[in-house]
Amino acid sequence: MSKQAQHKHVMLTGYGGVDQLNVVDADIPTPQKGELLIRVEFAGVAFADVMMRYGKYPGAPKLPFTPGYDVVGIVEQAPIDSAFSEGTRVVALTQFGGYAQYVVADQRGVVAVPDSVAPEKAVCLGLNYLTAYQMLYRTCHLKPNDTLLIHSAAGGVGSAVLQLGRHLELKLYGTASSPKHNLLKQYACVPIDYRNDDFVQVCSALEPKGFDVILDPIGPSNWKRSKQLLKKGGQLVGYGNLGLHDKERNTMSGGLLALLVGALSVKMTMLRSRFSFYGVSVGNLVKTQTDLKALLSLAAAQKIDPVIAEILPLAQVQLAHEKLASGAVAGKIILDCR
Repeated sequence: MSKQAQHKHVMLTGYGGVDQLNVVDADIPTPQKGELLIRVEFAGVAFADVMMRYGKYPGAPKLPFTPGYDVVGIVEQAPIDSAFSEGTRVVALTQFGGYAQYVVADQRGVVAVPDSVAPEKAVCLGLNYLTAYQMLYRTCHLKPNDTLLIHSAAGGVGSAVLQLGRHLELKLYGTASSPKHNLLKQYACVPIDYRNDDFVQVCSALEPKGFDVILDPIGPSNWKRSKQLLKKGGQLVGYGNLGLHDKERNTMSGGLLALLVGALSVKMTMLRSRFSFYGVSVGNLVKTQTDLKALLSLAAAQKIDPVIAEILPLAQVQLAHEKLASGAVAGKIILDCR
């Protein structure tokens, strides 16, 4: 019997530092009914992956497992009745397993990538742009000239919000460290230096009537400050919960219970406004596929252009996590899995 073909993938063998991420060999996965086998070109690196590494991501598989939320690659094997043919480039939300040279994915949530969209750009449209798109279009229902404040505006999701917000003709404001302000200005976003200025005071002066929508990935302590800046009937959307990561100690503080308690506390004090916590629903494959198609159409029409912070080889996955956790990068970090 011939030996099954192998590929390289990243295994998370324990919770903690980046040394828990290691590239190993394994059998190429076998697709089940309704699944595609995809030869991965690029895999996105997301804060969700960092939370997985610290054991703070709800629903993650038991150790050991392969992280990786979104991929772009070439279909190597498809069901006979599939809408996808072998050789088609696709983007897929895997949620887990993306840090690999091959993955399997349910074809119902996979979308073909137009030839005019580069694969390294397409992978950014997975988790980051999908999050931004669904918050703006499905959760907040924004219209032209609405005021929007986005925290961590230069990050993967933040930069996606800026591009989509400009497309929607919103009045944009964003918090970021001063070295990233030029990026914000490219999208007609007013930058606010959260490290050296009190963002509540600055934003109150800039928009004394308050904001229509605030997108805040920092966590409950920041949400309570953000809510002060909403106009009557305004909406605060929490997502991501970057505040779970304590960079000074390189550990994860709090947890899901703290997040839920914090969210409830904010919601109970926002009688004149609205609060919600957003998370990508990877289980809703129809919604995922619909929104990914819309994003790819915008990219093909050059109405959005994903910001890439850096592309690193799969073997440098530890460095990729270090860079993302440092908060020093602007845009999306990508792993080259070819």
